[in-house]
Amino acid sequence: MSRLRFLEALKRRLHRQPRHEGRTGVFLGEDTFSLAAVDETGENLVACAAGDFAEESPSAALGREVERLGLGGSPAVAVLDDGAYQLLHLEAPEVPPEEMADALRWRLGDLVDFPPEEAVIATLPQHSDRGASRMVFAFVVHRPVVQRVIDTIASAGLQPEAVEVRESALRNLTARIPDEAGGTATLHLCREDGVILLTHDQGLYLARRLEAGTGRLAEGSTLEMEGIALELQRSLDYYERQLASAPAARALIAPTPMDRGPLIDYINTNLNIAASALELSHVLNIECEAEAETLSRATLAAGGALRAETGETIDLHTGHRQQRDYLAPRALAAALLLWLIVLTGLSGTLGWQAHRAEAQAVAVEAELNALRERRDELNQRLEAREVDPELEAELERARTELAGQKRFREALDDLEGMGHGGFSPLLTGLADAPPRGLWLRRFVLAGEGAARFEGSATAAEQVPAFVEGLAASGAFTASRFARMDLQRREDGDYLDFHLVSRSLLTEAERDADGEGAP
Repeated sequence: MSRLRFLEALKRRLHRQPRHEGRTGVFLGEDTFSLAAVDETGENLVACAAGDFAEESPSAALGREVERLGLGGSPAVAVLDDGAYQLLHLEAPEVPPEEMADALRWRLGDLVDFPPEEAVIATLPQHSDRGASRMVFAFVVHRPVVQRVIDTIASAGLQPEAVEVRESALRNLTARIPDEAGGTATLHLCREDGVILLTHDQGLYLARRLEAGTGRLAEGSTLEMEGIALELQRSLDYYERQLASAPAARALIAPTPMDRGPLIDYINTNLNIAASALELSHVLNIECEAEAETLSRATLAAGGALRAETGETIDLHTGHRQQRDYLAPRALAAALLLWLIVLTGLSGTLGWQAHRAEAQAVAVEAELNALRERRDELNQRLEAREVDPELEAELERARTELAGQKRFREALDDLEGMGHGGFSPLLTGLADAPPRGLWLRRFVLAGEGAARFEGSATAAEQVPAFVEGLAASGAFTASRFARMDLQRREDGDYLDFHLVSRSLLTEAERDADGEGAP
C-alpha cells in the first residue's frame, strides 16, 4: 500500500459519519430503487426513500439518498428484482445442507442461459403437513449480477451484508404478522408479473410466479382481474389438497403501483377467503416522514431490512460481505497470513481442489442413489397398480357398442350401393340416431317413416331420448308413434319397451287402445 493510499484511508476513518445502528434494505429494480432502514430493535422504520435512476448511475442515485438520510456505513441487505434471478422447484438431493448448492448445480442444465458453474444458488425447503417433503425452492442468479449489486451498494456508502429475493423479503414481512390457523396467502404484483406465496408458521409451502401484473389492471381490465383471482384460487386449492392440513385463512395483497381496492373486493366476492391490504404499518412502527407512495414502493426493501438472523434464510451474497479495512490489525494479520499461504500453499491448493472434487463426486453419487431409489419406487408402484373392474367393464361395453355401430353403418353403405331407394334412408336415419343405453331386439321399417321397435333399456328416460333422435335424423319426421309400452322386468334391472307407428298397429293393439272398427 502506497503512503498516499494509507493517508487517504486514515482520513476517511477519522471523518466517517456515525454508523446507523440498525439495518438498511435496498431494492434494485431495472430502472428504479428503494431503501428502508430499521433501528436496532427491528421494530421501527426510521428512514425510507424511493426513486428512479434516470440519467444517473444506480450507485450515484442510491448514494445521494444514503447521504441525505445519514445511513452511511449501515449494514445493507439487497433484494433482487424478479427479472434478475430464476425460481425453480426441484427435488432435493440427499446431501448435507452445505453441499446442496453444488449438488443442484448439476441439475440446472438447460434451465439457465449461462454456464451452471457461474450460477449462485440459494434454497428454501418446501414445507408440507402431509409428511416430509423432498422438494426445495431454488433461487438461481448469474454470478456477475450478484457482484454488480454488491458493488452498487458498496459504492453508495453501505456495507453489503446479504442478498435476498422478492419471495424471501415478502416472507420476512408476513412473518411479523401474527399467524392464523391454516396459514396466509400473499399476493405481490408488479407491472408485468407477480408472485403468490403460501406460508404458515414462517415456513414456505408454495411460491408461484404469475405472468399477469398491474399493467392491464390499471386500465380497468376485468378479464385480467379474473385471471389473477383464478391463479390465486388454483394456488389455494393445491395448498389445501396437497400440502396443508387446513385451508389458508387469509390473503394479503401487498402494495402495488395501482389502487388495490377493486382487486381486494373482487377476491372477497368471488373466492372463499378473506382478503385485505398488507401495509408496512402492520409490520413496523413508522417513525419517519414518508408519503404513502414512497412507503408502498419501499415494501420489498423493508422486507430485506427485516431479514432474520436465524432460521430458514437465503443469501445469494457469495463473498465480499464487507469492505476490507486495511488499517484494522486483524486485516493486517490476515494479509501476512495470506502471503505465507501464497509462498507455501501450493500443496494446500492442490489438496483443496482434490477435496472439492471428492465432495462433488459424493454429491453426484448421492444424487444417483436418490434417482435409483425413485426409479425403484416408481417401478413398484407400476407393478402394484390394479385396474378398476368397473372401468374395464365400461371400456368393454364401449368397444362392443362401437363395433356394432361400425358394422351397422357398413351394412347401410352396402344397401345404398344396391339402390334400395325407399328403404336405405330409413336405415341411414336409424344409424344417425344410434340407441344409447338401450338395444333393439327387433324392428320393422315401412314406407313414409312408419316403424316398429322392440327392445330393452337400462332407464326409462332413454326411450324418449331414442325417439327424439329418430325425429331429428329427418328420415322419420313423418312417423307418428301411436303406442309406447314400457314394462320393468321381474329381476328389476331392465325395462322392455315397444314402439309402434299408427299405420303398423295390429287389430289387437287397436282394440286395446280403443281405436278398433265400430
